[in-house]
Amino acid sequence: MWSVPGSRLPSPRDSALRRAALAGAVAALPQYLPGSRSIKVFVSSNPEDTEAERKSLKEHVYPKLREFCRENYGLEFQVIDVYWGLDPEEWDNPEIHRIRMRLLEDCLKTSAGPCFVGLFGEKYGSVRIPGEVETSEFEMILDAAVEAQLETKVLEEWYCRDENSVPPTYYLKPKSEMLKNHQNVTDITINSPNPRKWKEISEEIKKVFKIAVNILQERGTMESSKAKKYLCSAIEDEFEFALGNQTPAFLKKCVCYIRKIANIDRHVKNPEMGRYMDIIEVNGKLIRDPIATEKLVKLRDEYIPTIVASSNLRVYTSITHCDMKLGYSENVENHYVEGLCKQFYDDMIDIIQSIVQQNFDIETDALYDEVLQHLSLCKMNASFYQYECEALDLIQKYILPCKSAQVNPLVIYGGPCTGKTLLLAKVAQQAYSWLQKEMGSDSVPVITVRFLGTTELSTELKTLLQSLCEQLAINYRCLIHSYPQKVHDLRELFVNLLNESSFHRPLVLIFDALEQLSDGEEARKLWWLPIHLPRSVRVILSTLPNKHGILQKLRCLIQDDDNYIELPQRDRKMCSQMLKCQLLQVKRKVTSGQQIYVNEALSKCTLPMFVNLIYHQVMQWRSHKDVDETSLCGTVHENIEHLFWTLENKCGSKLASRALGFITMAKVGLSEMELEDVLSLDNQVLNEITAKSELRNPLRIPYHFIARLKEELCGYLVERQVRSVTLLVWANRHLHLIAQKLYLQNEEDIQEMHSILADYFLGVWSGGR
Repeated sequence: MWSVPGSRLPSPRDSALRRAALAGAVAALPQYLPGSRSIKVFVSSNPEDTEAERKSLKEHVYPKLREFCRENYGLEFQVIDVYWGLDPEEWDNPEIHRIRMRLLEDCLKTSAGPCFVGLFGEKYGSVRIPGEVETSEFEMILDAAVEAQLETKVLEEWYCRDENSVPPTYYLKPKSEMLKNHQNVTDITINSPNPRKWKEISEEIKKVFKIAVNILQERGTMESSKAKKYLCSAIEDEFEFALGNQTPAFLKKCVCYIRKIANIDRHVKNPEMGRYMDIIEVNGKLIRDPIATEKLVKLRDEYIPTIVASSNLRVYTSITHCDMKLGYSENVENHYVEGLCKQFYDDMIDIIQSIVQQNFDIETDALYDEVLQHLSLCKMNASFYQYECEALDLIQKYILPCKSAQVNPLVIYGGPCTGKTLLLAKVAQQAYSWLQKEMGSDSVPVITVRFLGTTELSTELKTLLQSLCEQLAINYRCLIHSYPQKVHDLRELFVNLLNESSFHRPLVLIFDALEQLSDGEEARKLWWLPIHLPRSVRVILSTLPNKHGILQKLRCLIQDDDNYIELPQRDRKMCSQMLKCQLLQVKRKVTSGQQIYVNEALSKCTLPMFVNLIYHQVMQWRSHKDVDETSLCGTVHENIEHLFWTLENKCGSKLASRALGFITMAKVGLSEMELEDVLSLDNQVLNEITAKSELRNPLRIPYHFIARLKEELCGYLVERQVRSVTLLVWANRHLHLIAQKLYLQNEEDIQEMHSILADYFLGVWSGGR
């Protein structure tokens, strides 16, 4: 070992995860990288009977917990309550249920502290309406309904066969299409001429499914596991998903609050009590639904206690009483809610202090944070890589040991959107295993990847070289007392550290997008780039062909044509086949008639990003919908614009434009909580929401708008960790460019948005609006 001009040697305290990250063993890292400083708590409840609790918690408890987490741990505290602010007609919307389950899974996997809170009362809740049913199953249910002499017209009208699904399915048509004056989830007017129309239709749909499925179950022609989705409520789905098959350690992060109302059955005739229990009408009389009550007892009084008996799950049961005349009065409910709020606050603090303190005992530093940011980008971009191409095989051949006396960097070049970043991310993900497979499990490769310009430290040459030196010094156990201050001395140190690699500890350096490196210190002249490499070192670079003269400079430094790989546009047939494979992965396809228009679009452009944008649109096509030559755009930028305009139609033009504008305006992105905050400070956004919903003078935007925004932009608006904070950022520069073009051109809007961001980050609204 030799000593060079401060890092430290690895110590036994270094976690296996940290060592894997610093060595670039991407495949060894978990799906969700460590270090998240966000607590996300999913609230599972029936929306009707918990309105008072959720309202009080939102107004009085969540702000205090958020302040506590920020001041004591530097953490974000966020509660996911999708029902809040959502129109009651949308509570049983299949799409909302799907979004809720995805959000629940995200909270369980990523929260740095408590992750699940269940609020359970005397109401089991309404069964779900299936959004899609396989054709064979739907037709079997329809036949059973006919045999039972049920009116099946409602199913035949509201469900439509879709040949684009694999296998074919029947899907529930959107209300916006079926009911006049009824618009979609985010565009509901309060002046609907018949607000009860959808409720009546949905109840009829549920009734037909329920009776027919029960008949099929009794016959033994439908298994219980398949029947369950037609017969259970959303709250049962959520409780079983969150609490079932979990370890006792995990269940410490979950809490359930149960409210039992004594003598509630006596008040079944009181119209107001329909909010608190399941009521049906039999022979003109109102009674408590016996089937729903049986399921309630099994879930609340049997399933949950069984989990408590074998774990540390916190469960609190409160028993309240109905007033003899008034039923479950407001005073009784307020008293219960007050106690719940206090207990909720105490429990959250207790869990946060125990779990969060334990999680953040591990020391973090700027280098580890930098490496995690690039590995996070690497995992994300590699997941989008869909195209097996010759370039990947050529890069693998370059990386593996060879007998050549001279080793030079390998250069990948191609125009915008040709897939350079995705390719290099895939290489970084595979390189470690390639080398170990070739050289044996005893070898310990070091893979160092930098997506230049995506972080502060990878934008300027000096900070880039220093972070590289630190990472190499730790991997090769070189004691560095202090780092040089001059960039030329840092470059010399960098070159010396390359010589520390060996046959058993080979080094692969990957630099994506050289053109994104700042020109400070004349970085784009590439004087710092080692050209003649040690035999155990490989350097892979990517660049645009006509930006800052970088490729031309490289050709002067590296003259062998074998060291250059161009990524051209791909063959149309190959892209069509890849699109087909992508669709099959999500059980979708296009019909032969639709394929004509897909081929026409691919004849104009075959760039990977173009194909991905086409996939995003085609995935949502239905077989009975009209598709023509105008359905798909001809360029990458036109398709991005179409994506954003579609989002405006679904989420509201002002909310979508401001949300995308704020994200684009923020230098390194915004956290989900920050986005929710700044949108809640924007009066134009709040006015739009007020005009299209039943909310009056909302202080915050309902969370379901954020959930819908992320859902529609999945794969384009992505999450990455910056200094242990999970931020929403654009997946690539072209999305940023179009968002800037569409939403950051009007000077008045820009000034207003800058003012909102400035006031927010300066703490002007820290005391609330």
